[in-house]
Amino acid sequence: YDSEIQTIKESVYNGVFPLKYKRYKDIRVEYLSEHEQVSYNQPYSPNEDQRTAIETIIEDIKTDKRLNYLLFGVTGSGKTIVYLEIAYRMLREGKSVLILVPEISLTPIMERRFIDAFGSTVAVLHSRLTPAERFRRWNAIRNGQCKVAVGPRSAVFLPLRDLGLIVIDEEQDTSYKQESPAPRYNARDVAIVRGMMESVPVLMGSATPMLESFYNTRRGKYKLLELPKRHEGSRLPDIHVVDMVREPSVGSSLSATLVSRMNETLAAGKQTLILLNRRGYARYVRCADCGKMWRCPDCDINYTFHTQTKRLICHYCGKSEKPPEICPQCEGKSISMFGAGTQRLENTLAELFPESEIARMDIDSIIGDNKLEEIIDGMLEGRINILMGTQMVGKGFDFPDIQLTGIISTDLGLSFPDFRGRESTFRLLMQAAGRAGRREIPGEVIIQSFTPDDYAIYYASQQDYESFYEEEITNRRRLVYPPFSRIILCTISASKPEKARKSAALLKTKLENLSKHYQGRFLYILGEAPAPMFKIRKLYRYQLMIKVDSVLKFNEVLRRFYPDAPMGIIPRGVRLAINIDPQDML
Repeated sequence: YDSEIQTIKESVYNGVFPLKYKRYKDIRVEYLSEHEQVSYNQPYSPNEDQRTAIETIIEDIKTDKRLNYLLFGVTGSGKTIVYLEIAYRMLREGKSVLILVPEISLTPIMERRFIDAFGSTVAVLHSRLTPAERFRRWNAIRNGQCKVAVGPRSAVFLPLRDLGLIVIDEEQDTSYKQESPAPRYNARDVAIVRGMMESVPVLMGSATPMLESFYNTRRGKYKLLELPKRHEGSRLPDIHVVDMVREPSVGSSLSATLVSRMNETLAAGKQTLILLNRRGYARYVRCADCGKMWRCPDCDINYTFHTQTKRLICHYCGKSEKPPEICPQCEGKSISMFGAGTQRLENTLAELFPESEIARMDIDSIIGDNKLEEIIDGMLEGRINILMGTQMVGKGFDFPDIQLTGIISTDLGLSFPDFRGRESTFRLLMQAAGRAGRREIPGEVIIQSFTPDDYAIYYASQQDYESFYEEEITNRRRLVYPPFSRIILCTISASKPEKARKSAALLKTKLENLSKHYQGRFLYILGEAPAPMFKIRKLYRYQLMIKVDSVLKFNEVLRRFYPDAPMGIIPRGVRLAINIDPQDML
């Protein structure tokens, strides 16, 4: 690479930034000159539904309508083709385009599609790059050398010149919300505000839109564009729900039905995708003699055992320790591990299918140069027979040879103390199911559940988003949850539980006094209550949930009485985290 490195050094000194590449690690040696015309290479022609969506947006732009659009298309309907076509129209007019993806794991897929289409005018930014490389790409965008920027939530702040379009792919994904640390912004909402400020259209795409977004189409706030059929005529997969109360299991987590269908799929030379939304090898460790559980002393939650490090790890603070051999409480030796995670499932699959190539995709397995890209290449080239992992395997990937999808432990999200629990479960099932049968061969999905009659699982098995929406929105209206209110979550943390509780009670009293002066339609203060994750990083946590019709009006009354807030609201030595429209209630 010596000559290429020298080329890059010379180009940096000359103010020219290399932009075209295949992988993050590769050295880029191609450039887009100032007067070079944008090329467009698109192998697919839009179908009738896609053309209708494209022309609707273009006509609105011609008549100076800068609207927010929700592209509601079933999985595999070709939403990316619509993105590319609209982006090309903008680039021909000298405009730039911002493409937001929910997380780094989806960046390589969108990166390839846009670089294949537009070549050296595309730059991708994300946290996996070195600071120097990030700066060079950011500078190229600022200088106008780059007209298309692709990246996760922080990319919404990129200084693109003459912005003509913002695309938010998988707009329903909670990864767009920065939960911690502050600022706790939602990139989807920031993008909509930026679009309004710069008078550019915002195009949001999803097969399972946020309830709030779909509600906004019913109110006329967003314009609804629909892609009801899969691109190139392939049909949606057949979905079967297996009742795990009655079904015999294999290897503690796989149903006999799923194992049988996997054998048939592998024999046919096709690929299988397995989703288990639990990291690690075992979710908890317990002494069979006295019942002692091993928990993180700083967070008071169960350790997870990881086989790679041979250690018990807390997924909240990172604390770890060696697994026990003898119980310190009863001196027993019957130490058992329960609750299968992705690492344990990987071992089970290797035992059941020894001739198959198995890849695991979770946050633990993709750390390192090009690990994620190697898995993607292996799937596209057919070298990997079984891909399994956490929820990231169900997001946005287009692997043409996946014929079977198995979804394990679907009931986990239903038990979370979160009003979005059913929506999250439904979304995860629909997105994962959509990875199967994306070409001419019909796909099949096996959903394993202990509660198959729950309406989130039932409507997911029917692939019926609108029926799920109607039932869920009725419950939200009755309980005054978003979109019928705004949620402000206040988390009070202190080193001692009693101090945290008293501070939360004091805050509630002050907020109730403020409510007398509130000018909006309603203000409800719920709590104080221990947070579902009561102790995190040695701090004890209490929560207050505030439901209001207007955050702006609530902020006005708060600033009138407490202009220096949070000073004057909570005592010293106590932490207060305020999260507006939280996506994580834990």
